[in-house]
Amino acid sequence: MSAEVPAPGQDVLPDGRIVLLETFVPGKPEPEGSTHAVATRTGARRAYVRQGGSEERGERLHAWREMVKAALRDEWLEQDDQTPLPPLAGPVAVRCDFYMPRLKSTPKSAEWHASTPDLDKLTRAVWDCLTGIVIVDDRQICDQPGGSKRWAPLDGLPGPGVGIVVTNVARGVPRVPRREV
Repeated sequence: MSAEVPAPGQDVLPDGRIVLLETFVPGKPEPEGSTHAVATRTGARRAYVRQGGSEERGERLHAWREMVKAALRDEWLEQDDQTPLPPLAGPVAVRCDFYMPRLKSTPKSAEWHASTPDLDKLTRAVWDCLTGIVIVDDRQICDQPGGSKRWAPLDGLPGPGVGIVVTNVARGVPRVPRREV
């Protein structure tokens, strides 16, 4: 795949970025939560990281992650034979547009979801799901163009969930590691 020419069937955005993956995952988005470093009593130079929140919240996050991973696996396939593509190894840009479930008390004119959960925590949960499927590691994400957190539209489309778009960064397509034979 050439760095300047998209493969057949790939979309090109107005800024020249090539769309490598675009999908929508239906469901109620769950935030990653905060991590806390806890020092040991013995004075050792090690720290433990624990996830904050309740057990029920952790179960909801786990279920959300599994839904996102399943959707990503379904999309990240060779077009010809439907075998999984290897994860990308170069820098990428990822846009996440979240659609939160609309409450009965939400005004019909409301578009933006300006309350908890935080957009960065929702995004972090999705980025973790990309790791090992679409990209090698989430530290490859060098740009996050736009991204939003809105109420799901009144007409129900697309409904609660997240739209994920992975593109190349400013120039070139992320290189794909060679498969060992």
